[in-house]
Amino acid sequence: MTADPQDTNANNDTKHRIAIVDDESGVRQTLVRGLERFGYICRPFRSGVDFLDSLEFEIPDCVVLDMRMPELDGLGVLGKIPAEAQAIPVIMLTSHGEVSLAVEAMKCGAVDFVEKPVSIKSFADKIAGHIERSVELRRQVAEVEACKSLIARLTSRESEIANQIVHGSSNKEIARALDISPRTVEVHRANIFKKLEVRNAVEFALTFERAKFAARPASVNC
Repeated sequence: MTADPQDTNANNDTKHRIAIVDDESGVRQTLVRGLERFGYICRPFRSGVDFLDSLEFEIPDCVVLDMRMPELDGLGVLGKIPAEAQAIPVIMLTSHGEVSLAVEAMKCGAVDFVEKPVSIKSFADKIAGHIERSVELRRQVAEVEACKSLIARLTSRESEIANQIVHGSSNKEIARALDISPRTVEVHRANIFKKLEVRNAVEFALTFERAKFAARPASVNC
């Protein structure tokens, strides 16, 4: 990392929290000192395991993640980031300019791949851009989690009927498929709509559609 002394007063009003995950203490210290000059609140972690443990208590606004670390490397960390933090931008940091690693990191959900060394100012600007772009994604993820929580309220029978409704089955068709009366289906349908806090079939369908949203792409190699 290289310093930019002339920019020490830039972006002092920024208060975004940055997690810096790197096993090299020198890199952590340089990034913390440099990014704090641009108004960021930095929290350093010496391992991916420590960082993942911290997510139980605090979700950062951006993650700077070293690609090569002992115990759990950058790709391994990406694959273990929980759903509630999936929309947080992750910037991979590496000393190894391997195209295959960059491609794999992007498949696993990283938003950028940066080679060391990089100037602190350009890095701070890059972080700011990714955080700004992540705002809408984070809103979507919060909405998805809310929809999943609503769906989790359903009983097993209600879930069974709800899945039939999603696929366009009528009350009579559901009744025949489940060997119950249409009236029973109507009662369950009303209870389902109440639990999902929806007023009609359109809102019902949107709730299930939103619950399918995935912020970070899944990869078997992550």
